[in-house]
Amino acid sequence: MSTLTPSAVDFSQAECLTTPGPFGAVPGVPEAPEAALKVCARCPIRAACLETAMEQEGAARASIRAGIRGGQTGQQRAALYRRRARARLAQVPVPGTGTRFRSASDDEIVALLRTGIGDQAVGRVMAGRGTTASIKRIARLRREHDIPRGSRGVAAPPTPAAWRQHTRPAPGGHLLWTSTVFGSAASPVLHHGGSSYSVRRLSFHAVHGRAPVGQVSAGCGVQHCLTGEHLTDGQIRAAAEQGARHG
Repeated sequence: MSTLTPSAVDFSQAECLTTPGPFGAVPGVPEAPEAALKVCARCPIRAACLETAMEQEGAARASIRAGIRGGQTGQQRAALYRRRARARLAQVPVPGTGTRFRSASDDEIVALLRTGIGDQAVGRVMAGRGTTASIKRIARLRREHDIPRGSRGVAAPPTPAAWRQHTRPAPGGHLLWTSTVFGSAASPVLHHGGSSYSVRRLSFHAVHGRAPVGQVSAGCGVQHCLTGEHLTDGQIRAAAEQGARHG
């Protein structure tokens, strides 16, 4: 593991800022990692970039670890997480018990359940922390505290405040993405609760009160704008085209 502290690194030095590549790919979109990995190999902050990715993605499954980050694919980062989790379990002795991991407290388990993740996801997070809890015990605590069952291990979507901190306002009411770690301006992605979310779709939903239909794009003429009122989806564009034909 790198000894660099991600928060202390100037990410403006990243090679990917000036070289096109699938570094911030959206989950589910096939990657073409060869070119991106070559860029990462010569990047001066590759180690810190990897540690940042590992911290942000937590116990996420490989299928939702998006893009090439820190010189590794999503599959490679998931494997690295599992290796580190096993190492932590082997290095955390519990005094007087002879075991090398500790049982998670009820409060720890309940706190994770209240984030909205499923029982299996709670177990994965516990393992990553060097603790353990059986699925039977997790399910019992869910029932005792009347916590709704999580949806396939995915937490509730992030609030607007979670992604707005990575934006800046621009003249004309536009909102632009500023993070060099969470995806790119063209495809901003926010990692939350073990899942990855398209920021553009989150912004659309916050304003229109519904999930977008099809691709979301800026209808204001400013490329990559994230202002919810400026975003359109397939349904809005189809209605506009129909209105134009009958206008």
